[in-house]
Amino acid sequence: MKPRALQTAQEVERTAAMLDQKLESIGLASQPEVVLRLLKMISDPGSQIQDFAKVMRTDHAIAGRVLKLANSAIFAQRTPVTTLERACLVLGLERLKYLAVGFHLSRGATGGTATAGLERSLWGASVLRACMASELARVVAPSSVPESFVVGLMMDAGQPLMLRLLGEQYQSMLLEYPEPGRLFLREGESLEFTHVDMIGALARRWRFPDLLAKPLAWHHTRPPEVPAGDAVSRLHRLSYVVGMMNLGSVMEPRLTDTSPGLDAGARLLGLSRKDLDGVVARCTHEYGVTSTMFSDVAASLGEGEQLAALIERSLEQAIEIEVQRSLEEEQSRAPRRISFCGQTIEIETEPAGTLVAYLYDCQGQRLISHRMLPGGVNLSSLLDGLGLPPAGPEDAARLEDYLRKVAA
Repeated sequence: MKPRALQTAQEVERTAAMLDQKLESIGLASQPEVVLRLLKMISDPGSQIQDFAKVMRTDHAIAGRVLKLANSAIFAQRTPVTTLERACLVLGLERLKYLAVGFHLSRGATGGTATAGLERSLWGASVLRACMASELARVVAPSSVPESFVVGLMMDAGQPLMLRLLGEQYQSMLLEYPEPGRLFLREGESLEFTHVDMIGALARRWRFPDLLAKPLAWHHTRPPEVPAGDAVSRLHRLSYVVGMMNLGSVMEPRLTDTSPGLDAGARLLGLSRKDLDGVVARCTHEYGVTSTMFSDVAASLGEGEQLAALIERSLEQAIEIEVQRSLEEEQSRAPRRISFCGQTIEIETEPAGTLVAYLYDCQGQRLISHRMLPGGVNLSSLLDGLGLPPAGPEDAARLEDYLRKVAA
């Protein structure tokens, strides 16, 4: 078995084909036509409440959930809601869109049966990510709120499927690496496929449109520094931020130990602290509404102030991780200098990835330059290219360490 991180493009294609077969082997059904119709409807600005009511009427499970939710204390109706049409009006078109699709997708990915323990906890976290994605979208991508919910809900749907395929091996990995980014890297280093590959196979099987499939496939891939204006790019950016949220232990979600950092959100998403506070408050409320729809597959992560604190801290950490990575990337692009034999060597990275080494005299003037490819960086070629004498053991160790850091 070759780890996913070391596979060639051709090997990745073979892995994808293998996962398509594995989904068959665990009995994961193709999505019924009702879901395909709902997926099209959530992106159709012309779709109306009565259209969703008509589709949901064919599925007693979701119709019953919608009626129950509309009659809950959350919506405080003066008289009982007894028709699906009125229940849909109470919930509102936007919420109805993502609840209808999300309910069908989560039920399909769990085989339509109640699950216990770890898998329920994973789905509980997914519902919370879905609420965070939709509330962030309400501020930065208001035309894509329903799609954002679906992306947030399904981005980790590959993890329960990984549990089914790999058993205790993957369970141990989940418990050891609660931080999503580290878990994804660990999967790539030690497994033939990752949960992102698994959700890619699921997206193919269920014929997700690109607007959903691409942000799901890229949710652990850092988006470009300058955001594009199309809907897929906006959803990619949102999925990346939400995908980094650390909810603590999978089995016992808790507050993460991290310093306050929501103000850094302005740098990442262009939001003010006030905007982010509003997102957290609305996410807390929406999770309380939404989680009741998924109670057969998802464990609750809490409520009230405790849940709000969990959401705020997880978002803080996600933003801090991204800001730190941005700073490290900026530093990696900055000129780096080191002294050798009374002169200064500086190495810069060009946009194409080529490394350029410069030799300076004692007055700070460049004397000579030497170009290197990242894979061809070594001490002897650097010294030869700059016309410098061989280095002694101590200087050689110092220069080699410098070159390793530059090449990285």
